[in-house]
Amino acid sequence: MWLRIRDKGHEGLSGKCGDLILRVKVEADKHLRRNDFNIISEQKISVTQAILGGNIEVETILGKRILKISPGTTDGTELTIA
Repeated sequence: MWLRIRDKGHEGLSGKCGDLILRVKVEADKHLRRNDFNIISEQKISVTQAILGGNIEVETILGKRILKISPGTTDGTELTIA
């Protein structure tokens, strides 16, 4: 991905600053992955947690957060942290 920041590059002969152009490369993370604009973290829970519900700690881009698992959660359920 390329980012252009207007008027933040070097000053040219005209005295006007050019554009700063940055190339951004996102490195892979061992806990998180991207899907379009979403950040995905896959977590395994026990059968007991799935049946009875409970709280688990999940890794986010801003650190660890607590996620509530509802009773009766089934395999493949996707939960969202807003």
